[in-house]
Amino acid sequence: MKLPSSPLPDAPPPSVLVAARKAILAAQRASRAIKPPEFVLWEMLFGIARTELVALAARLDLADRIGDGARSANDLAVECEVHADALFRAMRAMAAHGLFSLGDDGRFSNNALSRTLSKDAKRSMRDAALYFGSDSNLDAWRGLSASVASGESAFAARHGVSVWEWFEAHPEELATFANAMGRATALEAPTLAKLYPFGDFQTFCDVGGGSGTLASEVLLRNPSLRCVLSDAPSVLARARELLATRGVLDRVTLAPGSFFDEVPAGCELYTMKNILHDWDDARSKKILGIVRRAMNPGAKLVLFEGLLDRHDDRPEATLADLQMFVVCDGRERSIDEFRVLLEATGFRLGRVFRGALNCAIEGIAQ
Repeated sequence: MKLPSSPLPDAPPPSVLVAARKAILAAQRASRAIKPPEFVLWEMLFGIARTELVALAARLDLADRIGDGARSANDLAVECEVHADALFRAMRAMAAHGLFSLGDDGRFSNNALSRTLSKDAKRSMRDAALYFGSDSNLDAWRGLSASVASGESAFAARHGVSVWEWFEAHPEELATFANAMGRATALEAPTLAKLYPFGDFQTFCDVGGGSGTLASEVLLRNPSLRCVLSDAPSVLARARELLATRGVLDRVTLAPGSFFDEVPAGCELYTMKNILHDWDDARSKKILGIVRRAMNPGAKLVLFEGLLDRHDDRPEATLADLQMFVVCDGRERSIDEFRVLLEATGFRLGRVFRGALNCAIEGIAQ
């Protein structure tokens, strides 16, 4: 993933995004209200078909093959070495659901949605499509019934290992997952970099900060700030290139390690983006305890996490929570649940800055 050496374009303010999501949700509910319930349920049952169609488009690189023109399914099938009629039928279904456009001449062209599956799109979703449509992820979801019965991760039950152990044994899937998460962070980095007052500090440690997407955005927007980036050695090897490309490598100390063992000590501020939602309460407390031991009293921790109240009915948030449960044995949490975790590990809940997707939840070391 390539990022510019200047700050990423600002996203719309969180209030605008929240209002837009509420309007979309209201329209979806209104649409369901006028349909017979059996029709609505029938549409829901085809969810896996839509996932597979998007993943197929990504696997075959259809958006890049079509480019700015229009292509027939026959021509594309020759390039992709697949069955022509089967590809046409699949692409017809894609177009019917808004992915690609089907012309009167029977040829397919890109539209705004399909262009996000291009490898070089500024906001490419290709890796996300490949990850969510992967056999390992979909097979985990097929174990949902067993997970509901046991209360434990379906991924581990279906594959015999945790998703993290699976990635170690399948580096190609790990790369796809890492790229997908990096793209997601890049989409939100401008908002998060402004959401919390980083300018109040001189140094911060980004724990589990990946290849430095968020850290680099924060640094570009705060020229006097320095960062300690902590993650696995293999991850930091990728981070070095991204940080150098963005022109901030000289302000970053790379600190190999695991947040289950030790994190760098003595920084004024520690950040973790979407780390705790991957883990259950017991392991989240272990992570927080290790971070707390590295902090001086009064130092601050910021958790960039989504918030999900007990009776929250946002479809995307509730499905994200189940993704964490099914695959990682984790969960999305409410602010009260974060308060309990923080207070159990030596923190006091501080300020909460609400964003459109993730919020900035401040913990103060006691």
